[in-house]
Amino acid sequence: MIDNIDFKEKTFAYGNIFDSTRNTSHATLRMVFQFLLPKPLRLIINDDDDNNNDDDDDDSNKILFGKSEFTNNLLSNYEKIFNELLQISKDWDTADLYNHRIIKEIQIGCQKIPPPNVVILKPGKNPNYDSNVHDACNMYFQDVGISNSNYLDIACDEAIFRRLISYHENNSTARLFLGQWHTSKDMCSALITIFSGYGIFDFAAKLGVRYLDKLEKVVDYSATFRVLELIWVAVGIAIIQYLKNKNMTMKDIEYYEGNDNKKIIKVWYYYFCWTGYLIGHKIGIRKGNYDMQFKNLAAFSPLFPVAGKSNYARSITYFLSYINEDLALQKLLQHVCSVNITQPGHFLGFDEALERFGVKFVKQNIGGNYMDPEELSAQISSVQAERDRLTMLLSEYVGDDISIRGERAIKSRKECLWNLANDLITAFNSEDPLTHRLFKNAKEMNKEGFDRLFNCYNIGIERLNTILYQDVYKIEPRNVKGHRARDIILYKTQNLKITVEKSNKEKAKSKNNNDNNNNNDEGESSITEKRVYRKTGENEKKILEKILTFNIFPEYLVNDILQELQNESADWDLARVKQYWSNNRKKSK
Repeated sequence: MIDNIDFKEKTFAYGNIFDSTRNTSHATLRMVFQFLLPKPLRLIINDDDDNNNDDDDDDSNKILFGKSEFTNNLLSNYEKIFNELLQISKDWDTADLYNHRIIKEIQIGCQKIPPPNVVILKPGKNPNYDSNVHDACNMYFQDVGISNSNYLDIACDEAIFRRLISYHENNSTARLFLGQWHTSKDMCSALITIFSGYGIFDFAAKLGVRYLDKLEKVVDYSATFRVLELIWVAVGIAIIQYLKNKNMTMKDIEYYEGNDNKKIIKVWYYYFCWTGYLIGHKIGIRKGNYDMQFKNLAAFSPLFPVAGKSNYARSITYFLSYINEDLALQKLLQHVCSVNITQPGHFLGFDEALERFGVKFVKQNIGGNYMDPEELSAQISSVQAERDRLTMLLSEYVGDDISIRGERAIKSRKECLWNLANDLITAFNSEDPLTHRLFKNAKEMNKEGFDRLFNCYNIGIERLNTILYQDVYKIEPRNVKGHRARDIILYKTQNLKITVEKSNKEKAKSKNNNDNNNNNDEGESSITEKRVYRKTGENEKKILEKILTFNIFPEYLVNDILQELQNESADWDLARVKQYWSNNRKKSK
């Protein structure tokens, strides 16, 4: 495993921070996962039966761009799951979907492989240069060697994979593996880009997503995947309900060519299919299932060039071509396509394991200040000794190598999920779905937008084949024109007017705040209301002249004067009389 690790200074240097930048330190973090295979590798490669994965069809090892019988069956299984759950209840959550027997029956691969031994090796230089990444790979030949399999299998993220393509061309003993965790993250980004003009941000806002700009950039992979997953379930519920009312099937939607209003359903049918590949791909990672991973990756791959993900389009083309041509690599991946170092039956992608137990571990044990490359290399090397001591201590007292054993709690979003699903059901069954508030920012819901979306998948396959023939096989002249083109129109959240849906708790809190503000407004209005002064009449003044000559208030006269005043106006009382005397007695002098 190879990955980039970087450190940034925690503070700016003294002076104007707008005229200076924080220094950064970069290194190539190298790790080794040492697997104990159930039998020698040469026997695994020659064994056609024992591969821990489904291998029913003759062409199962061939990986092509686009859909396959495997992924078509997966979509059919999704449809069955939704139908069965909706027949039982209309109040279920995503957890019920993953606990369905069809999902449970997906075979767990890599079952006979115990958790690997993890070793952090001496780091390499800054990976922003091809030569440094190549040198890091050469260090593996010295540290590990290739005596067991005659190959060095290197897993990395897309940025490093891209730099190693030329290394592989000059050194056939190095086999490259594209990290599937980072790939899954970019799959999320591609889906958001493609459906940005069809209302996906309004769907997310309906679910209560606050920071749509962070969703758009996939700042948090887990949160982004969760949002896309909830939208997928809501869309699936709405489509299945619509099909049931119309006595139709999924295939009827795919080949629908009617009026534009009903094509909105077709748009979200494609979302259901393509996000289904994303979810199937992640299930493949978590279950260590080779077919689930790579058949779904192949089915999703045409969407990368469509969404303008040119680097991933090129890297995935190379990666799938490597696997398709190397039967030995396919057999090896059927046993170790994911890595289990957390808990039984729960697998991680190689790059994900490196991020969690390599990059994260190193950063937690090294200060965040800038340091020169030699010092950084020494610090990273020392971390391995610390990890060894911790592992020994845990093994002594715990007795196993499992790092994490607890179940991870996920907050249920059942209420907002069904609110979105019910809104979609209403919109899909209306005469003009575009009038629904969910589609008020759907700028691409028109004839041109429909054509772009419905044709983009086949265009993506053509573009991947162009990369395959021009860059990988080199049987056609290379023409880079249009390689970075986007076949759909991207819409940014900052250019859309989206209202975020509030939860019931937030609505209640907002209502209380409004009530308090209203009460405060009423109180303030009563206080700040213009004061009305009582005006003393001429007859009243003549009556009051009797007491204005006294320097001390005449208590013995006040009862008679007060009676006369009350005959003029009922507003008079003893306090008012005293106030009038206090204000006017000096004027009589």
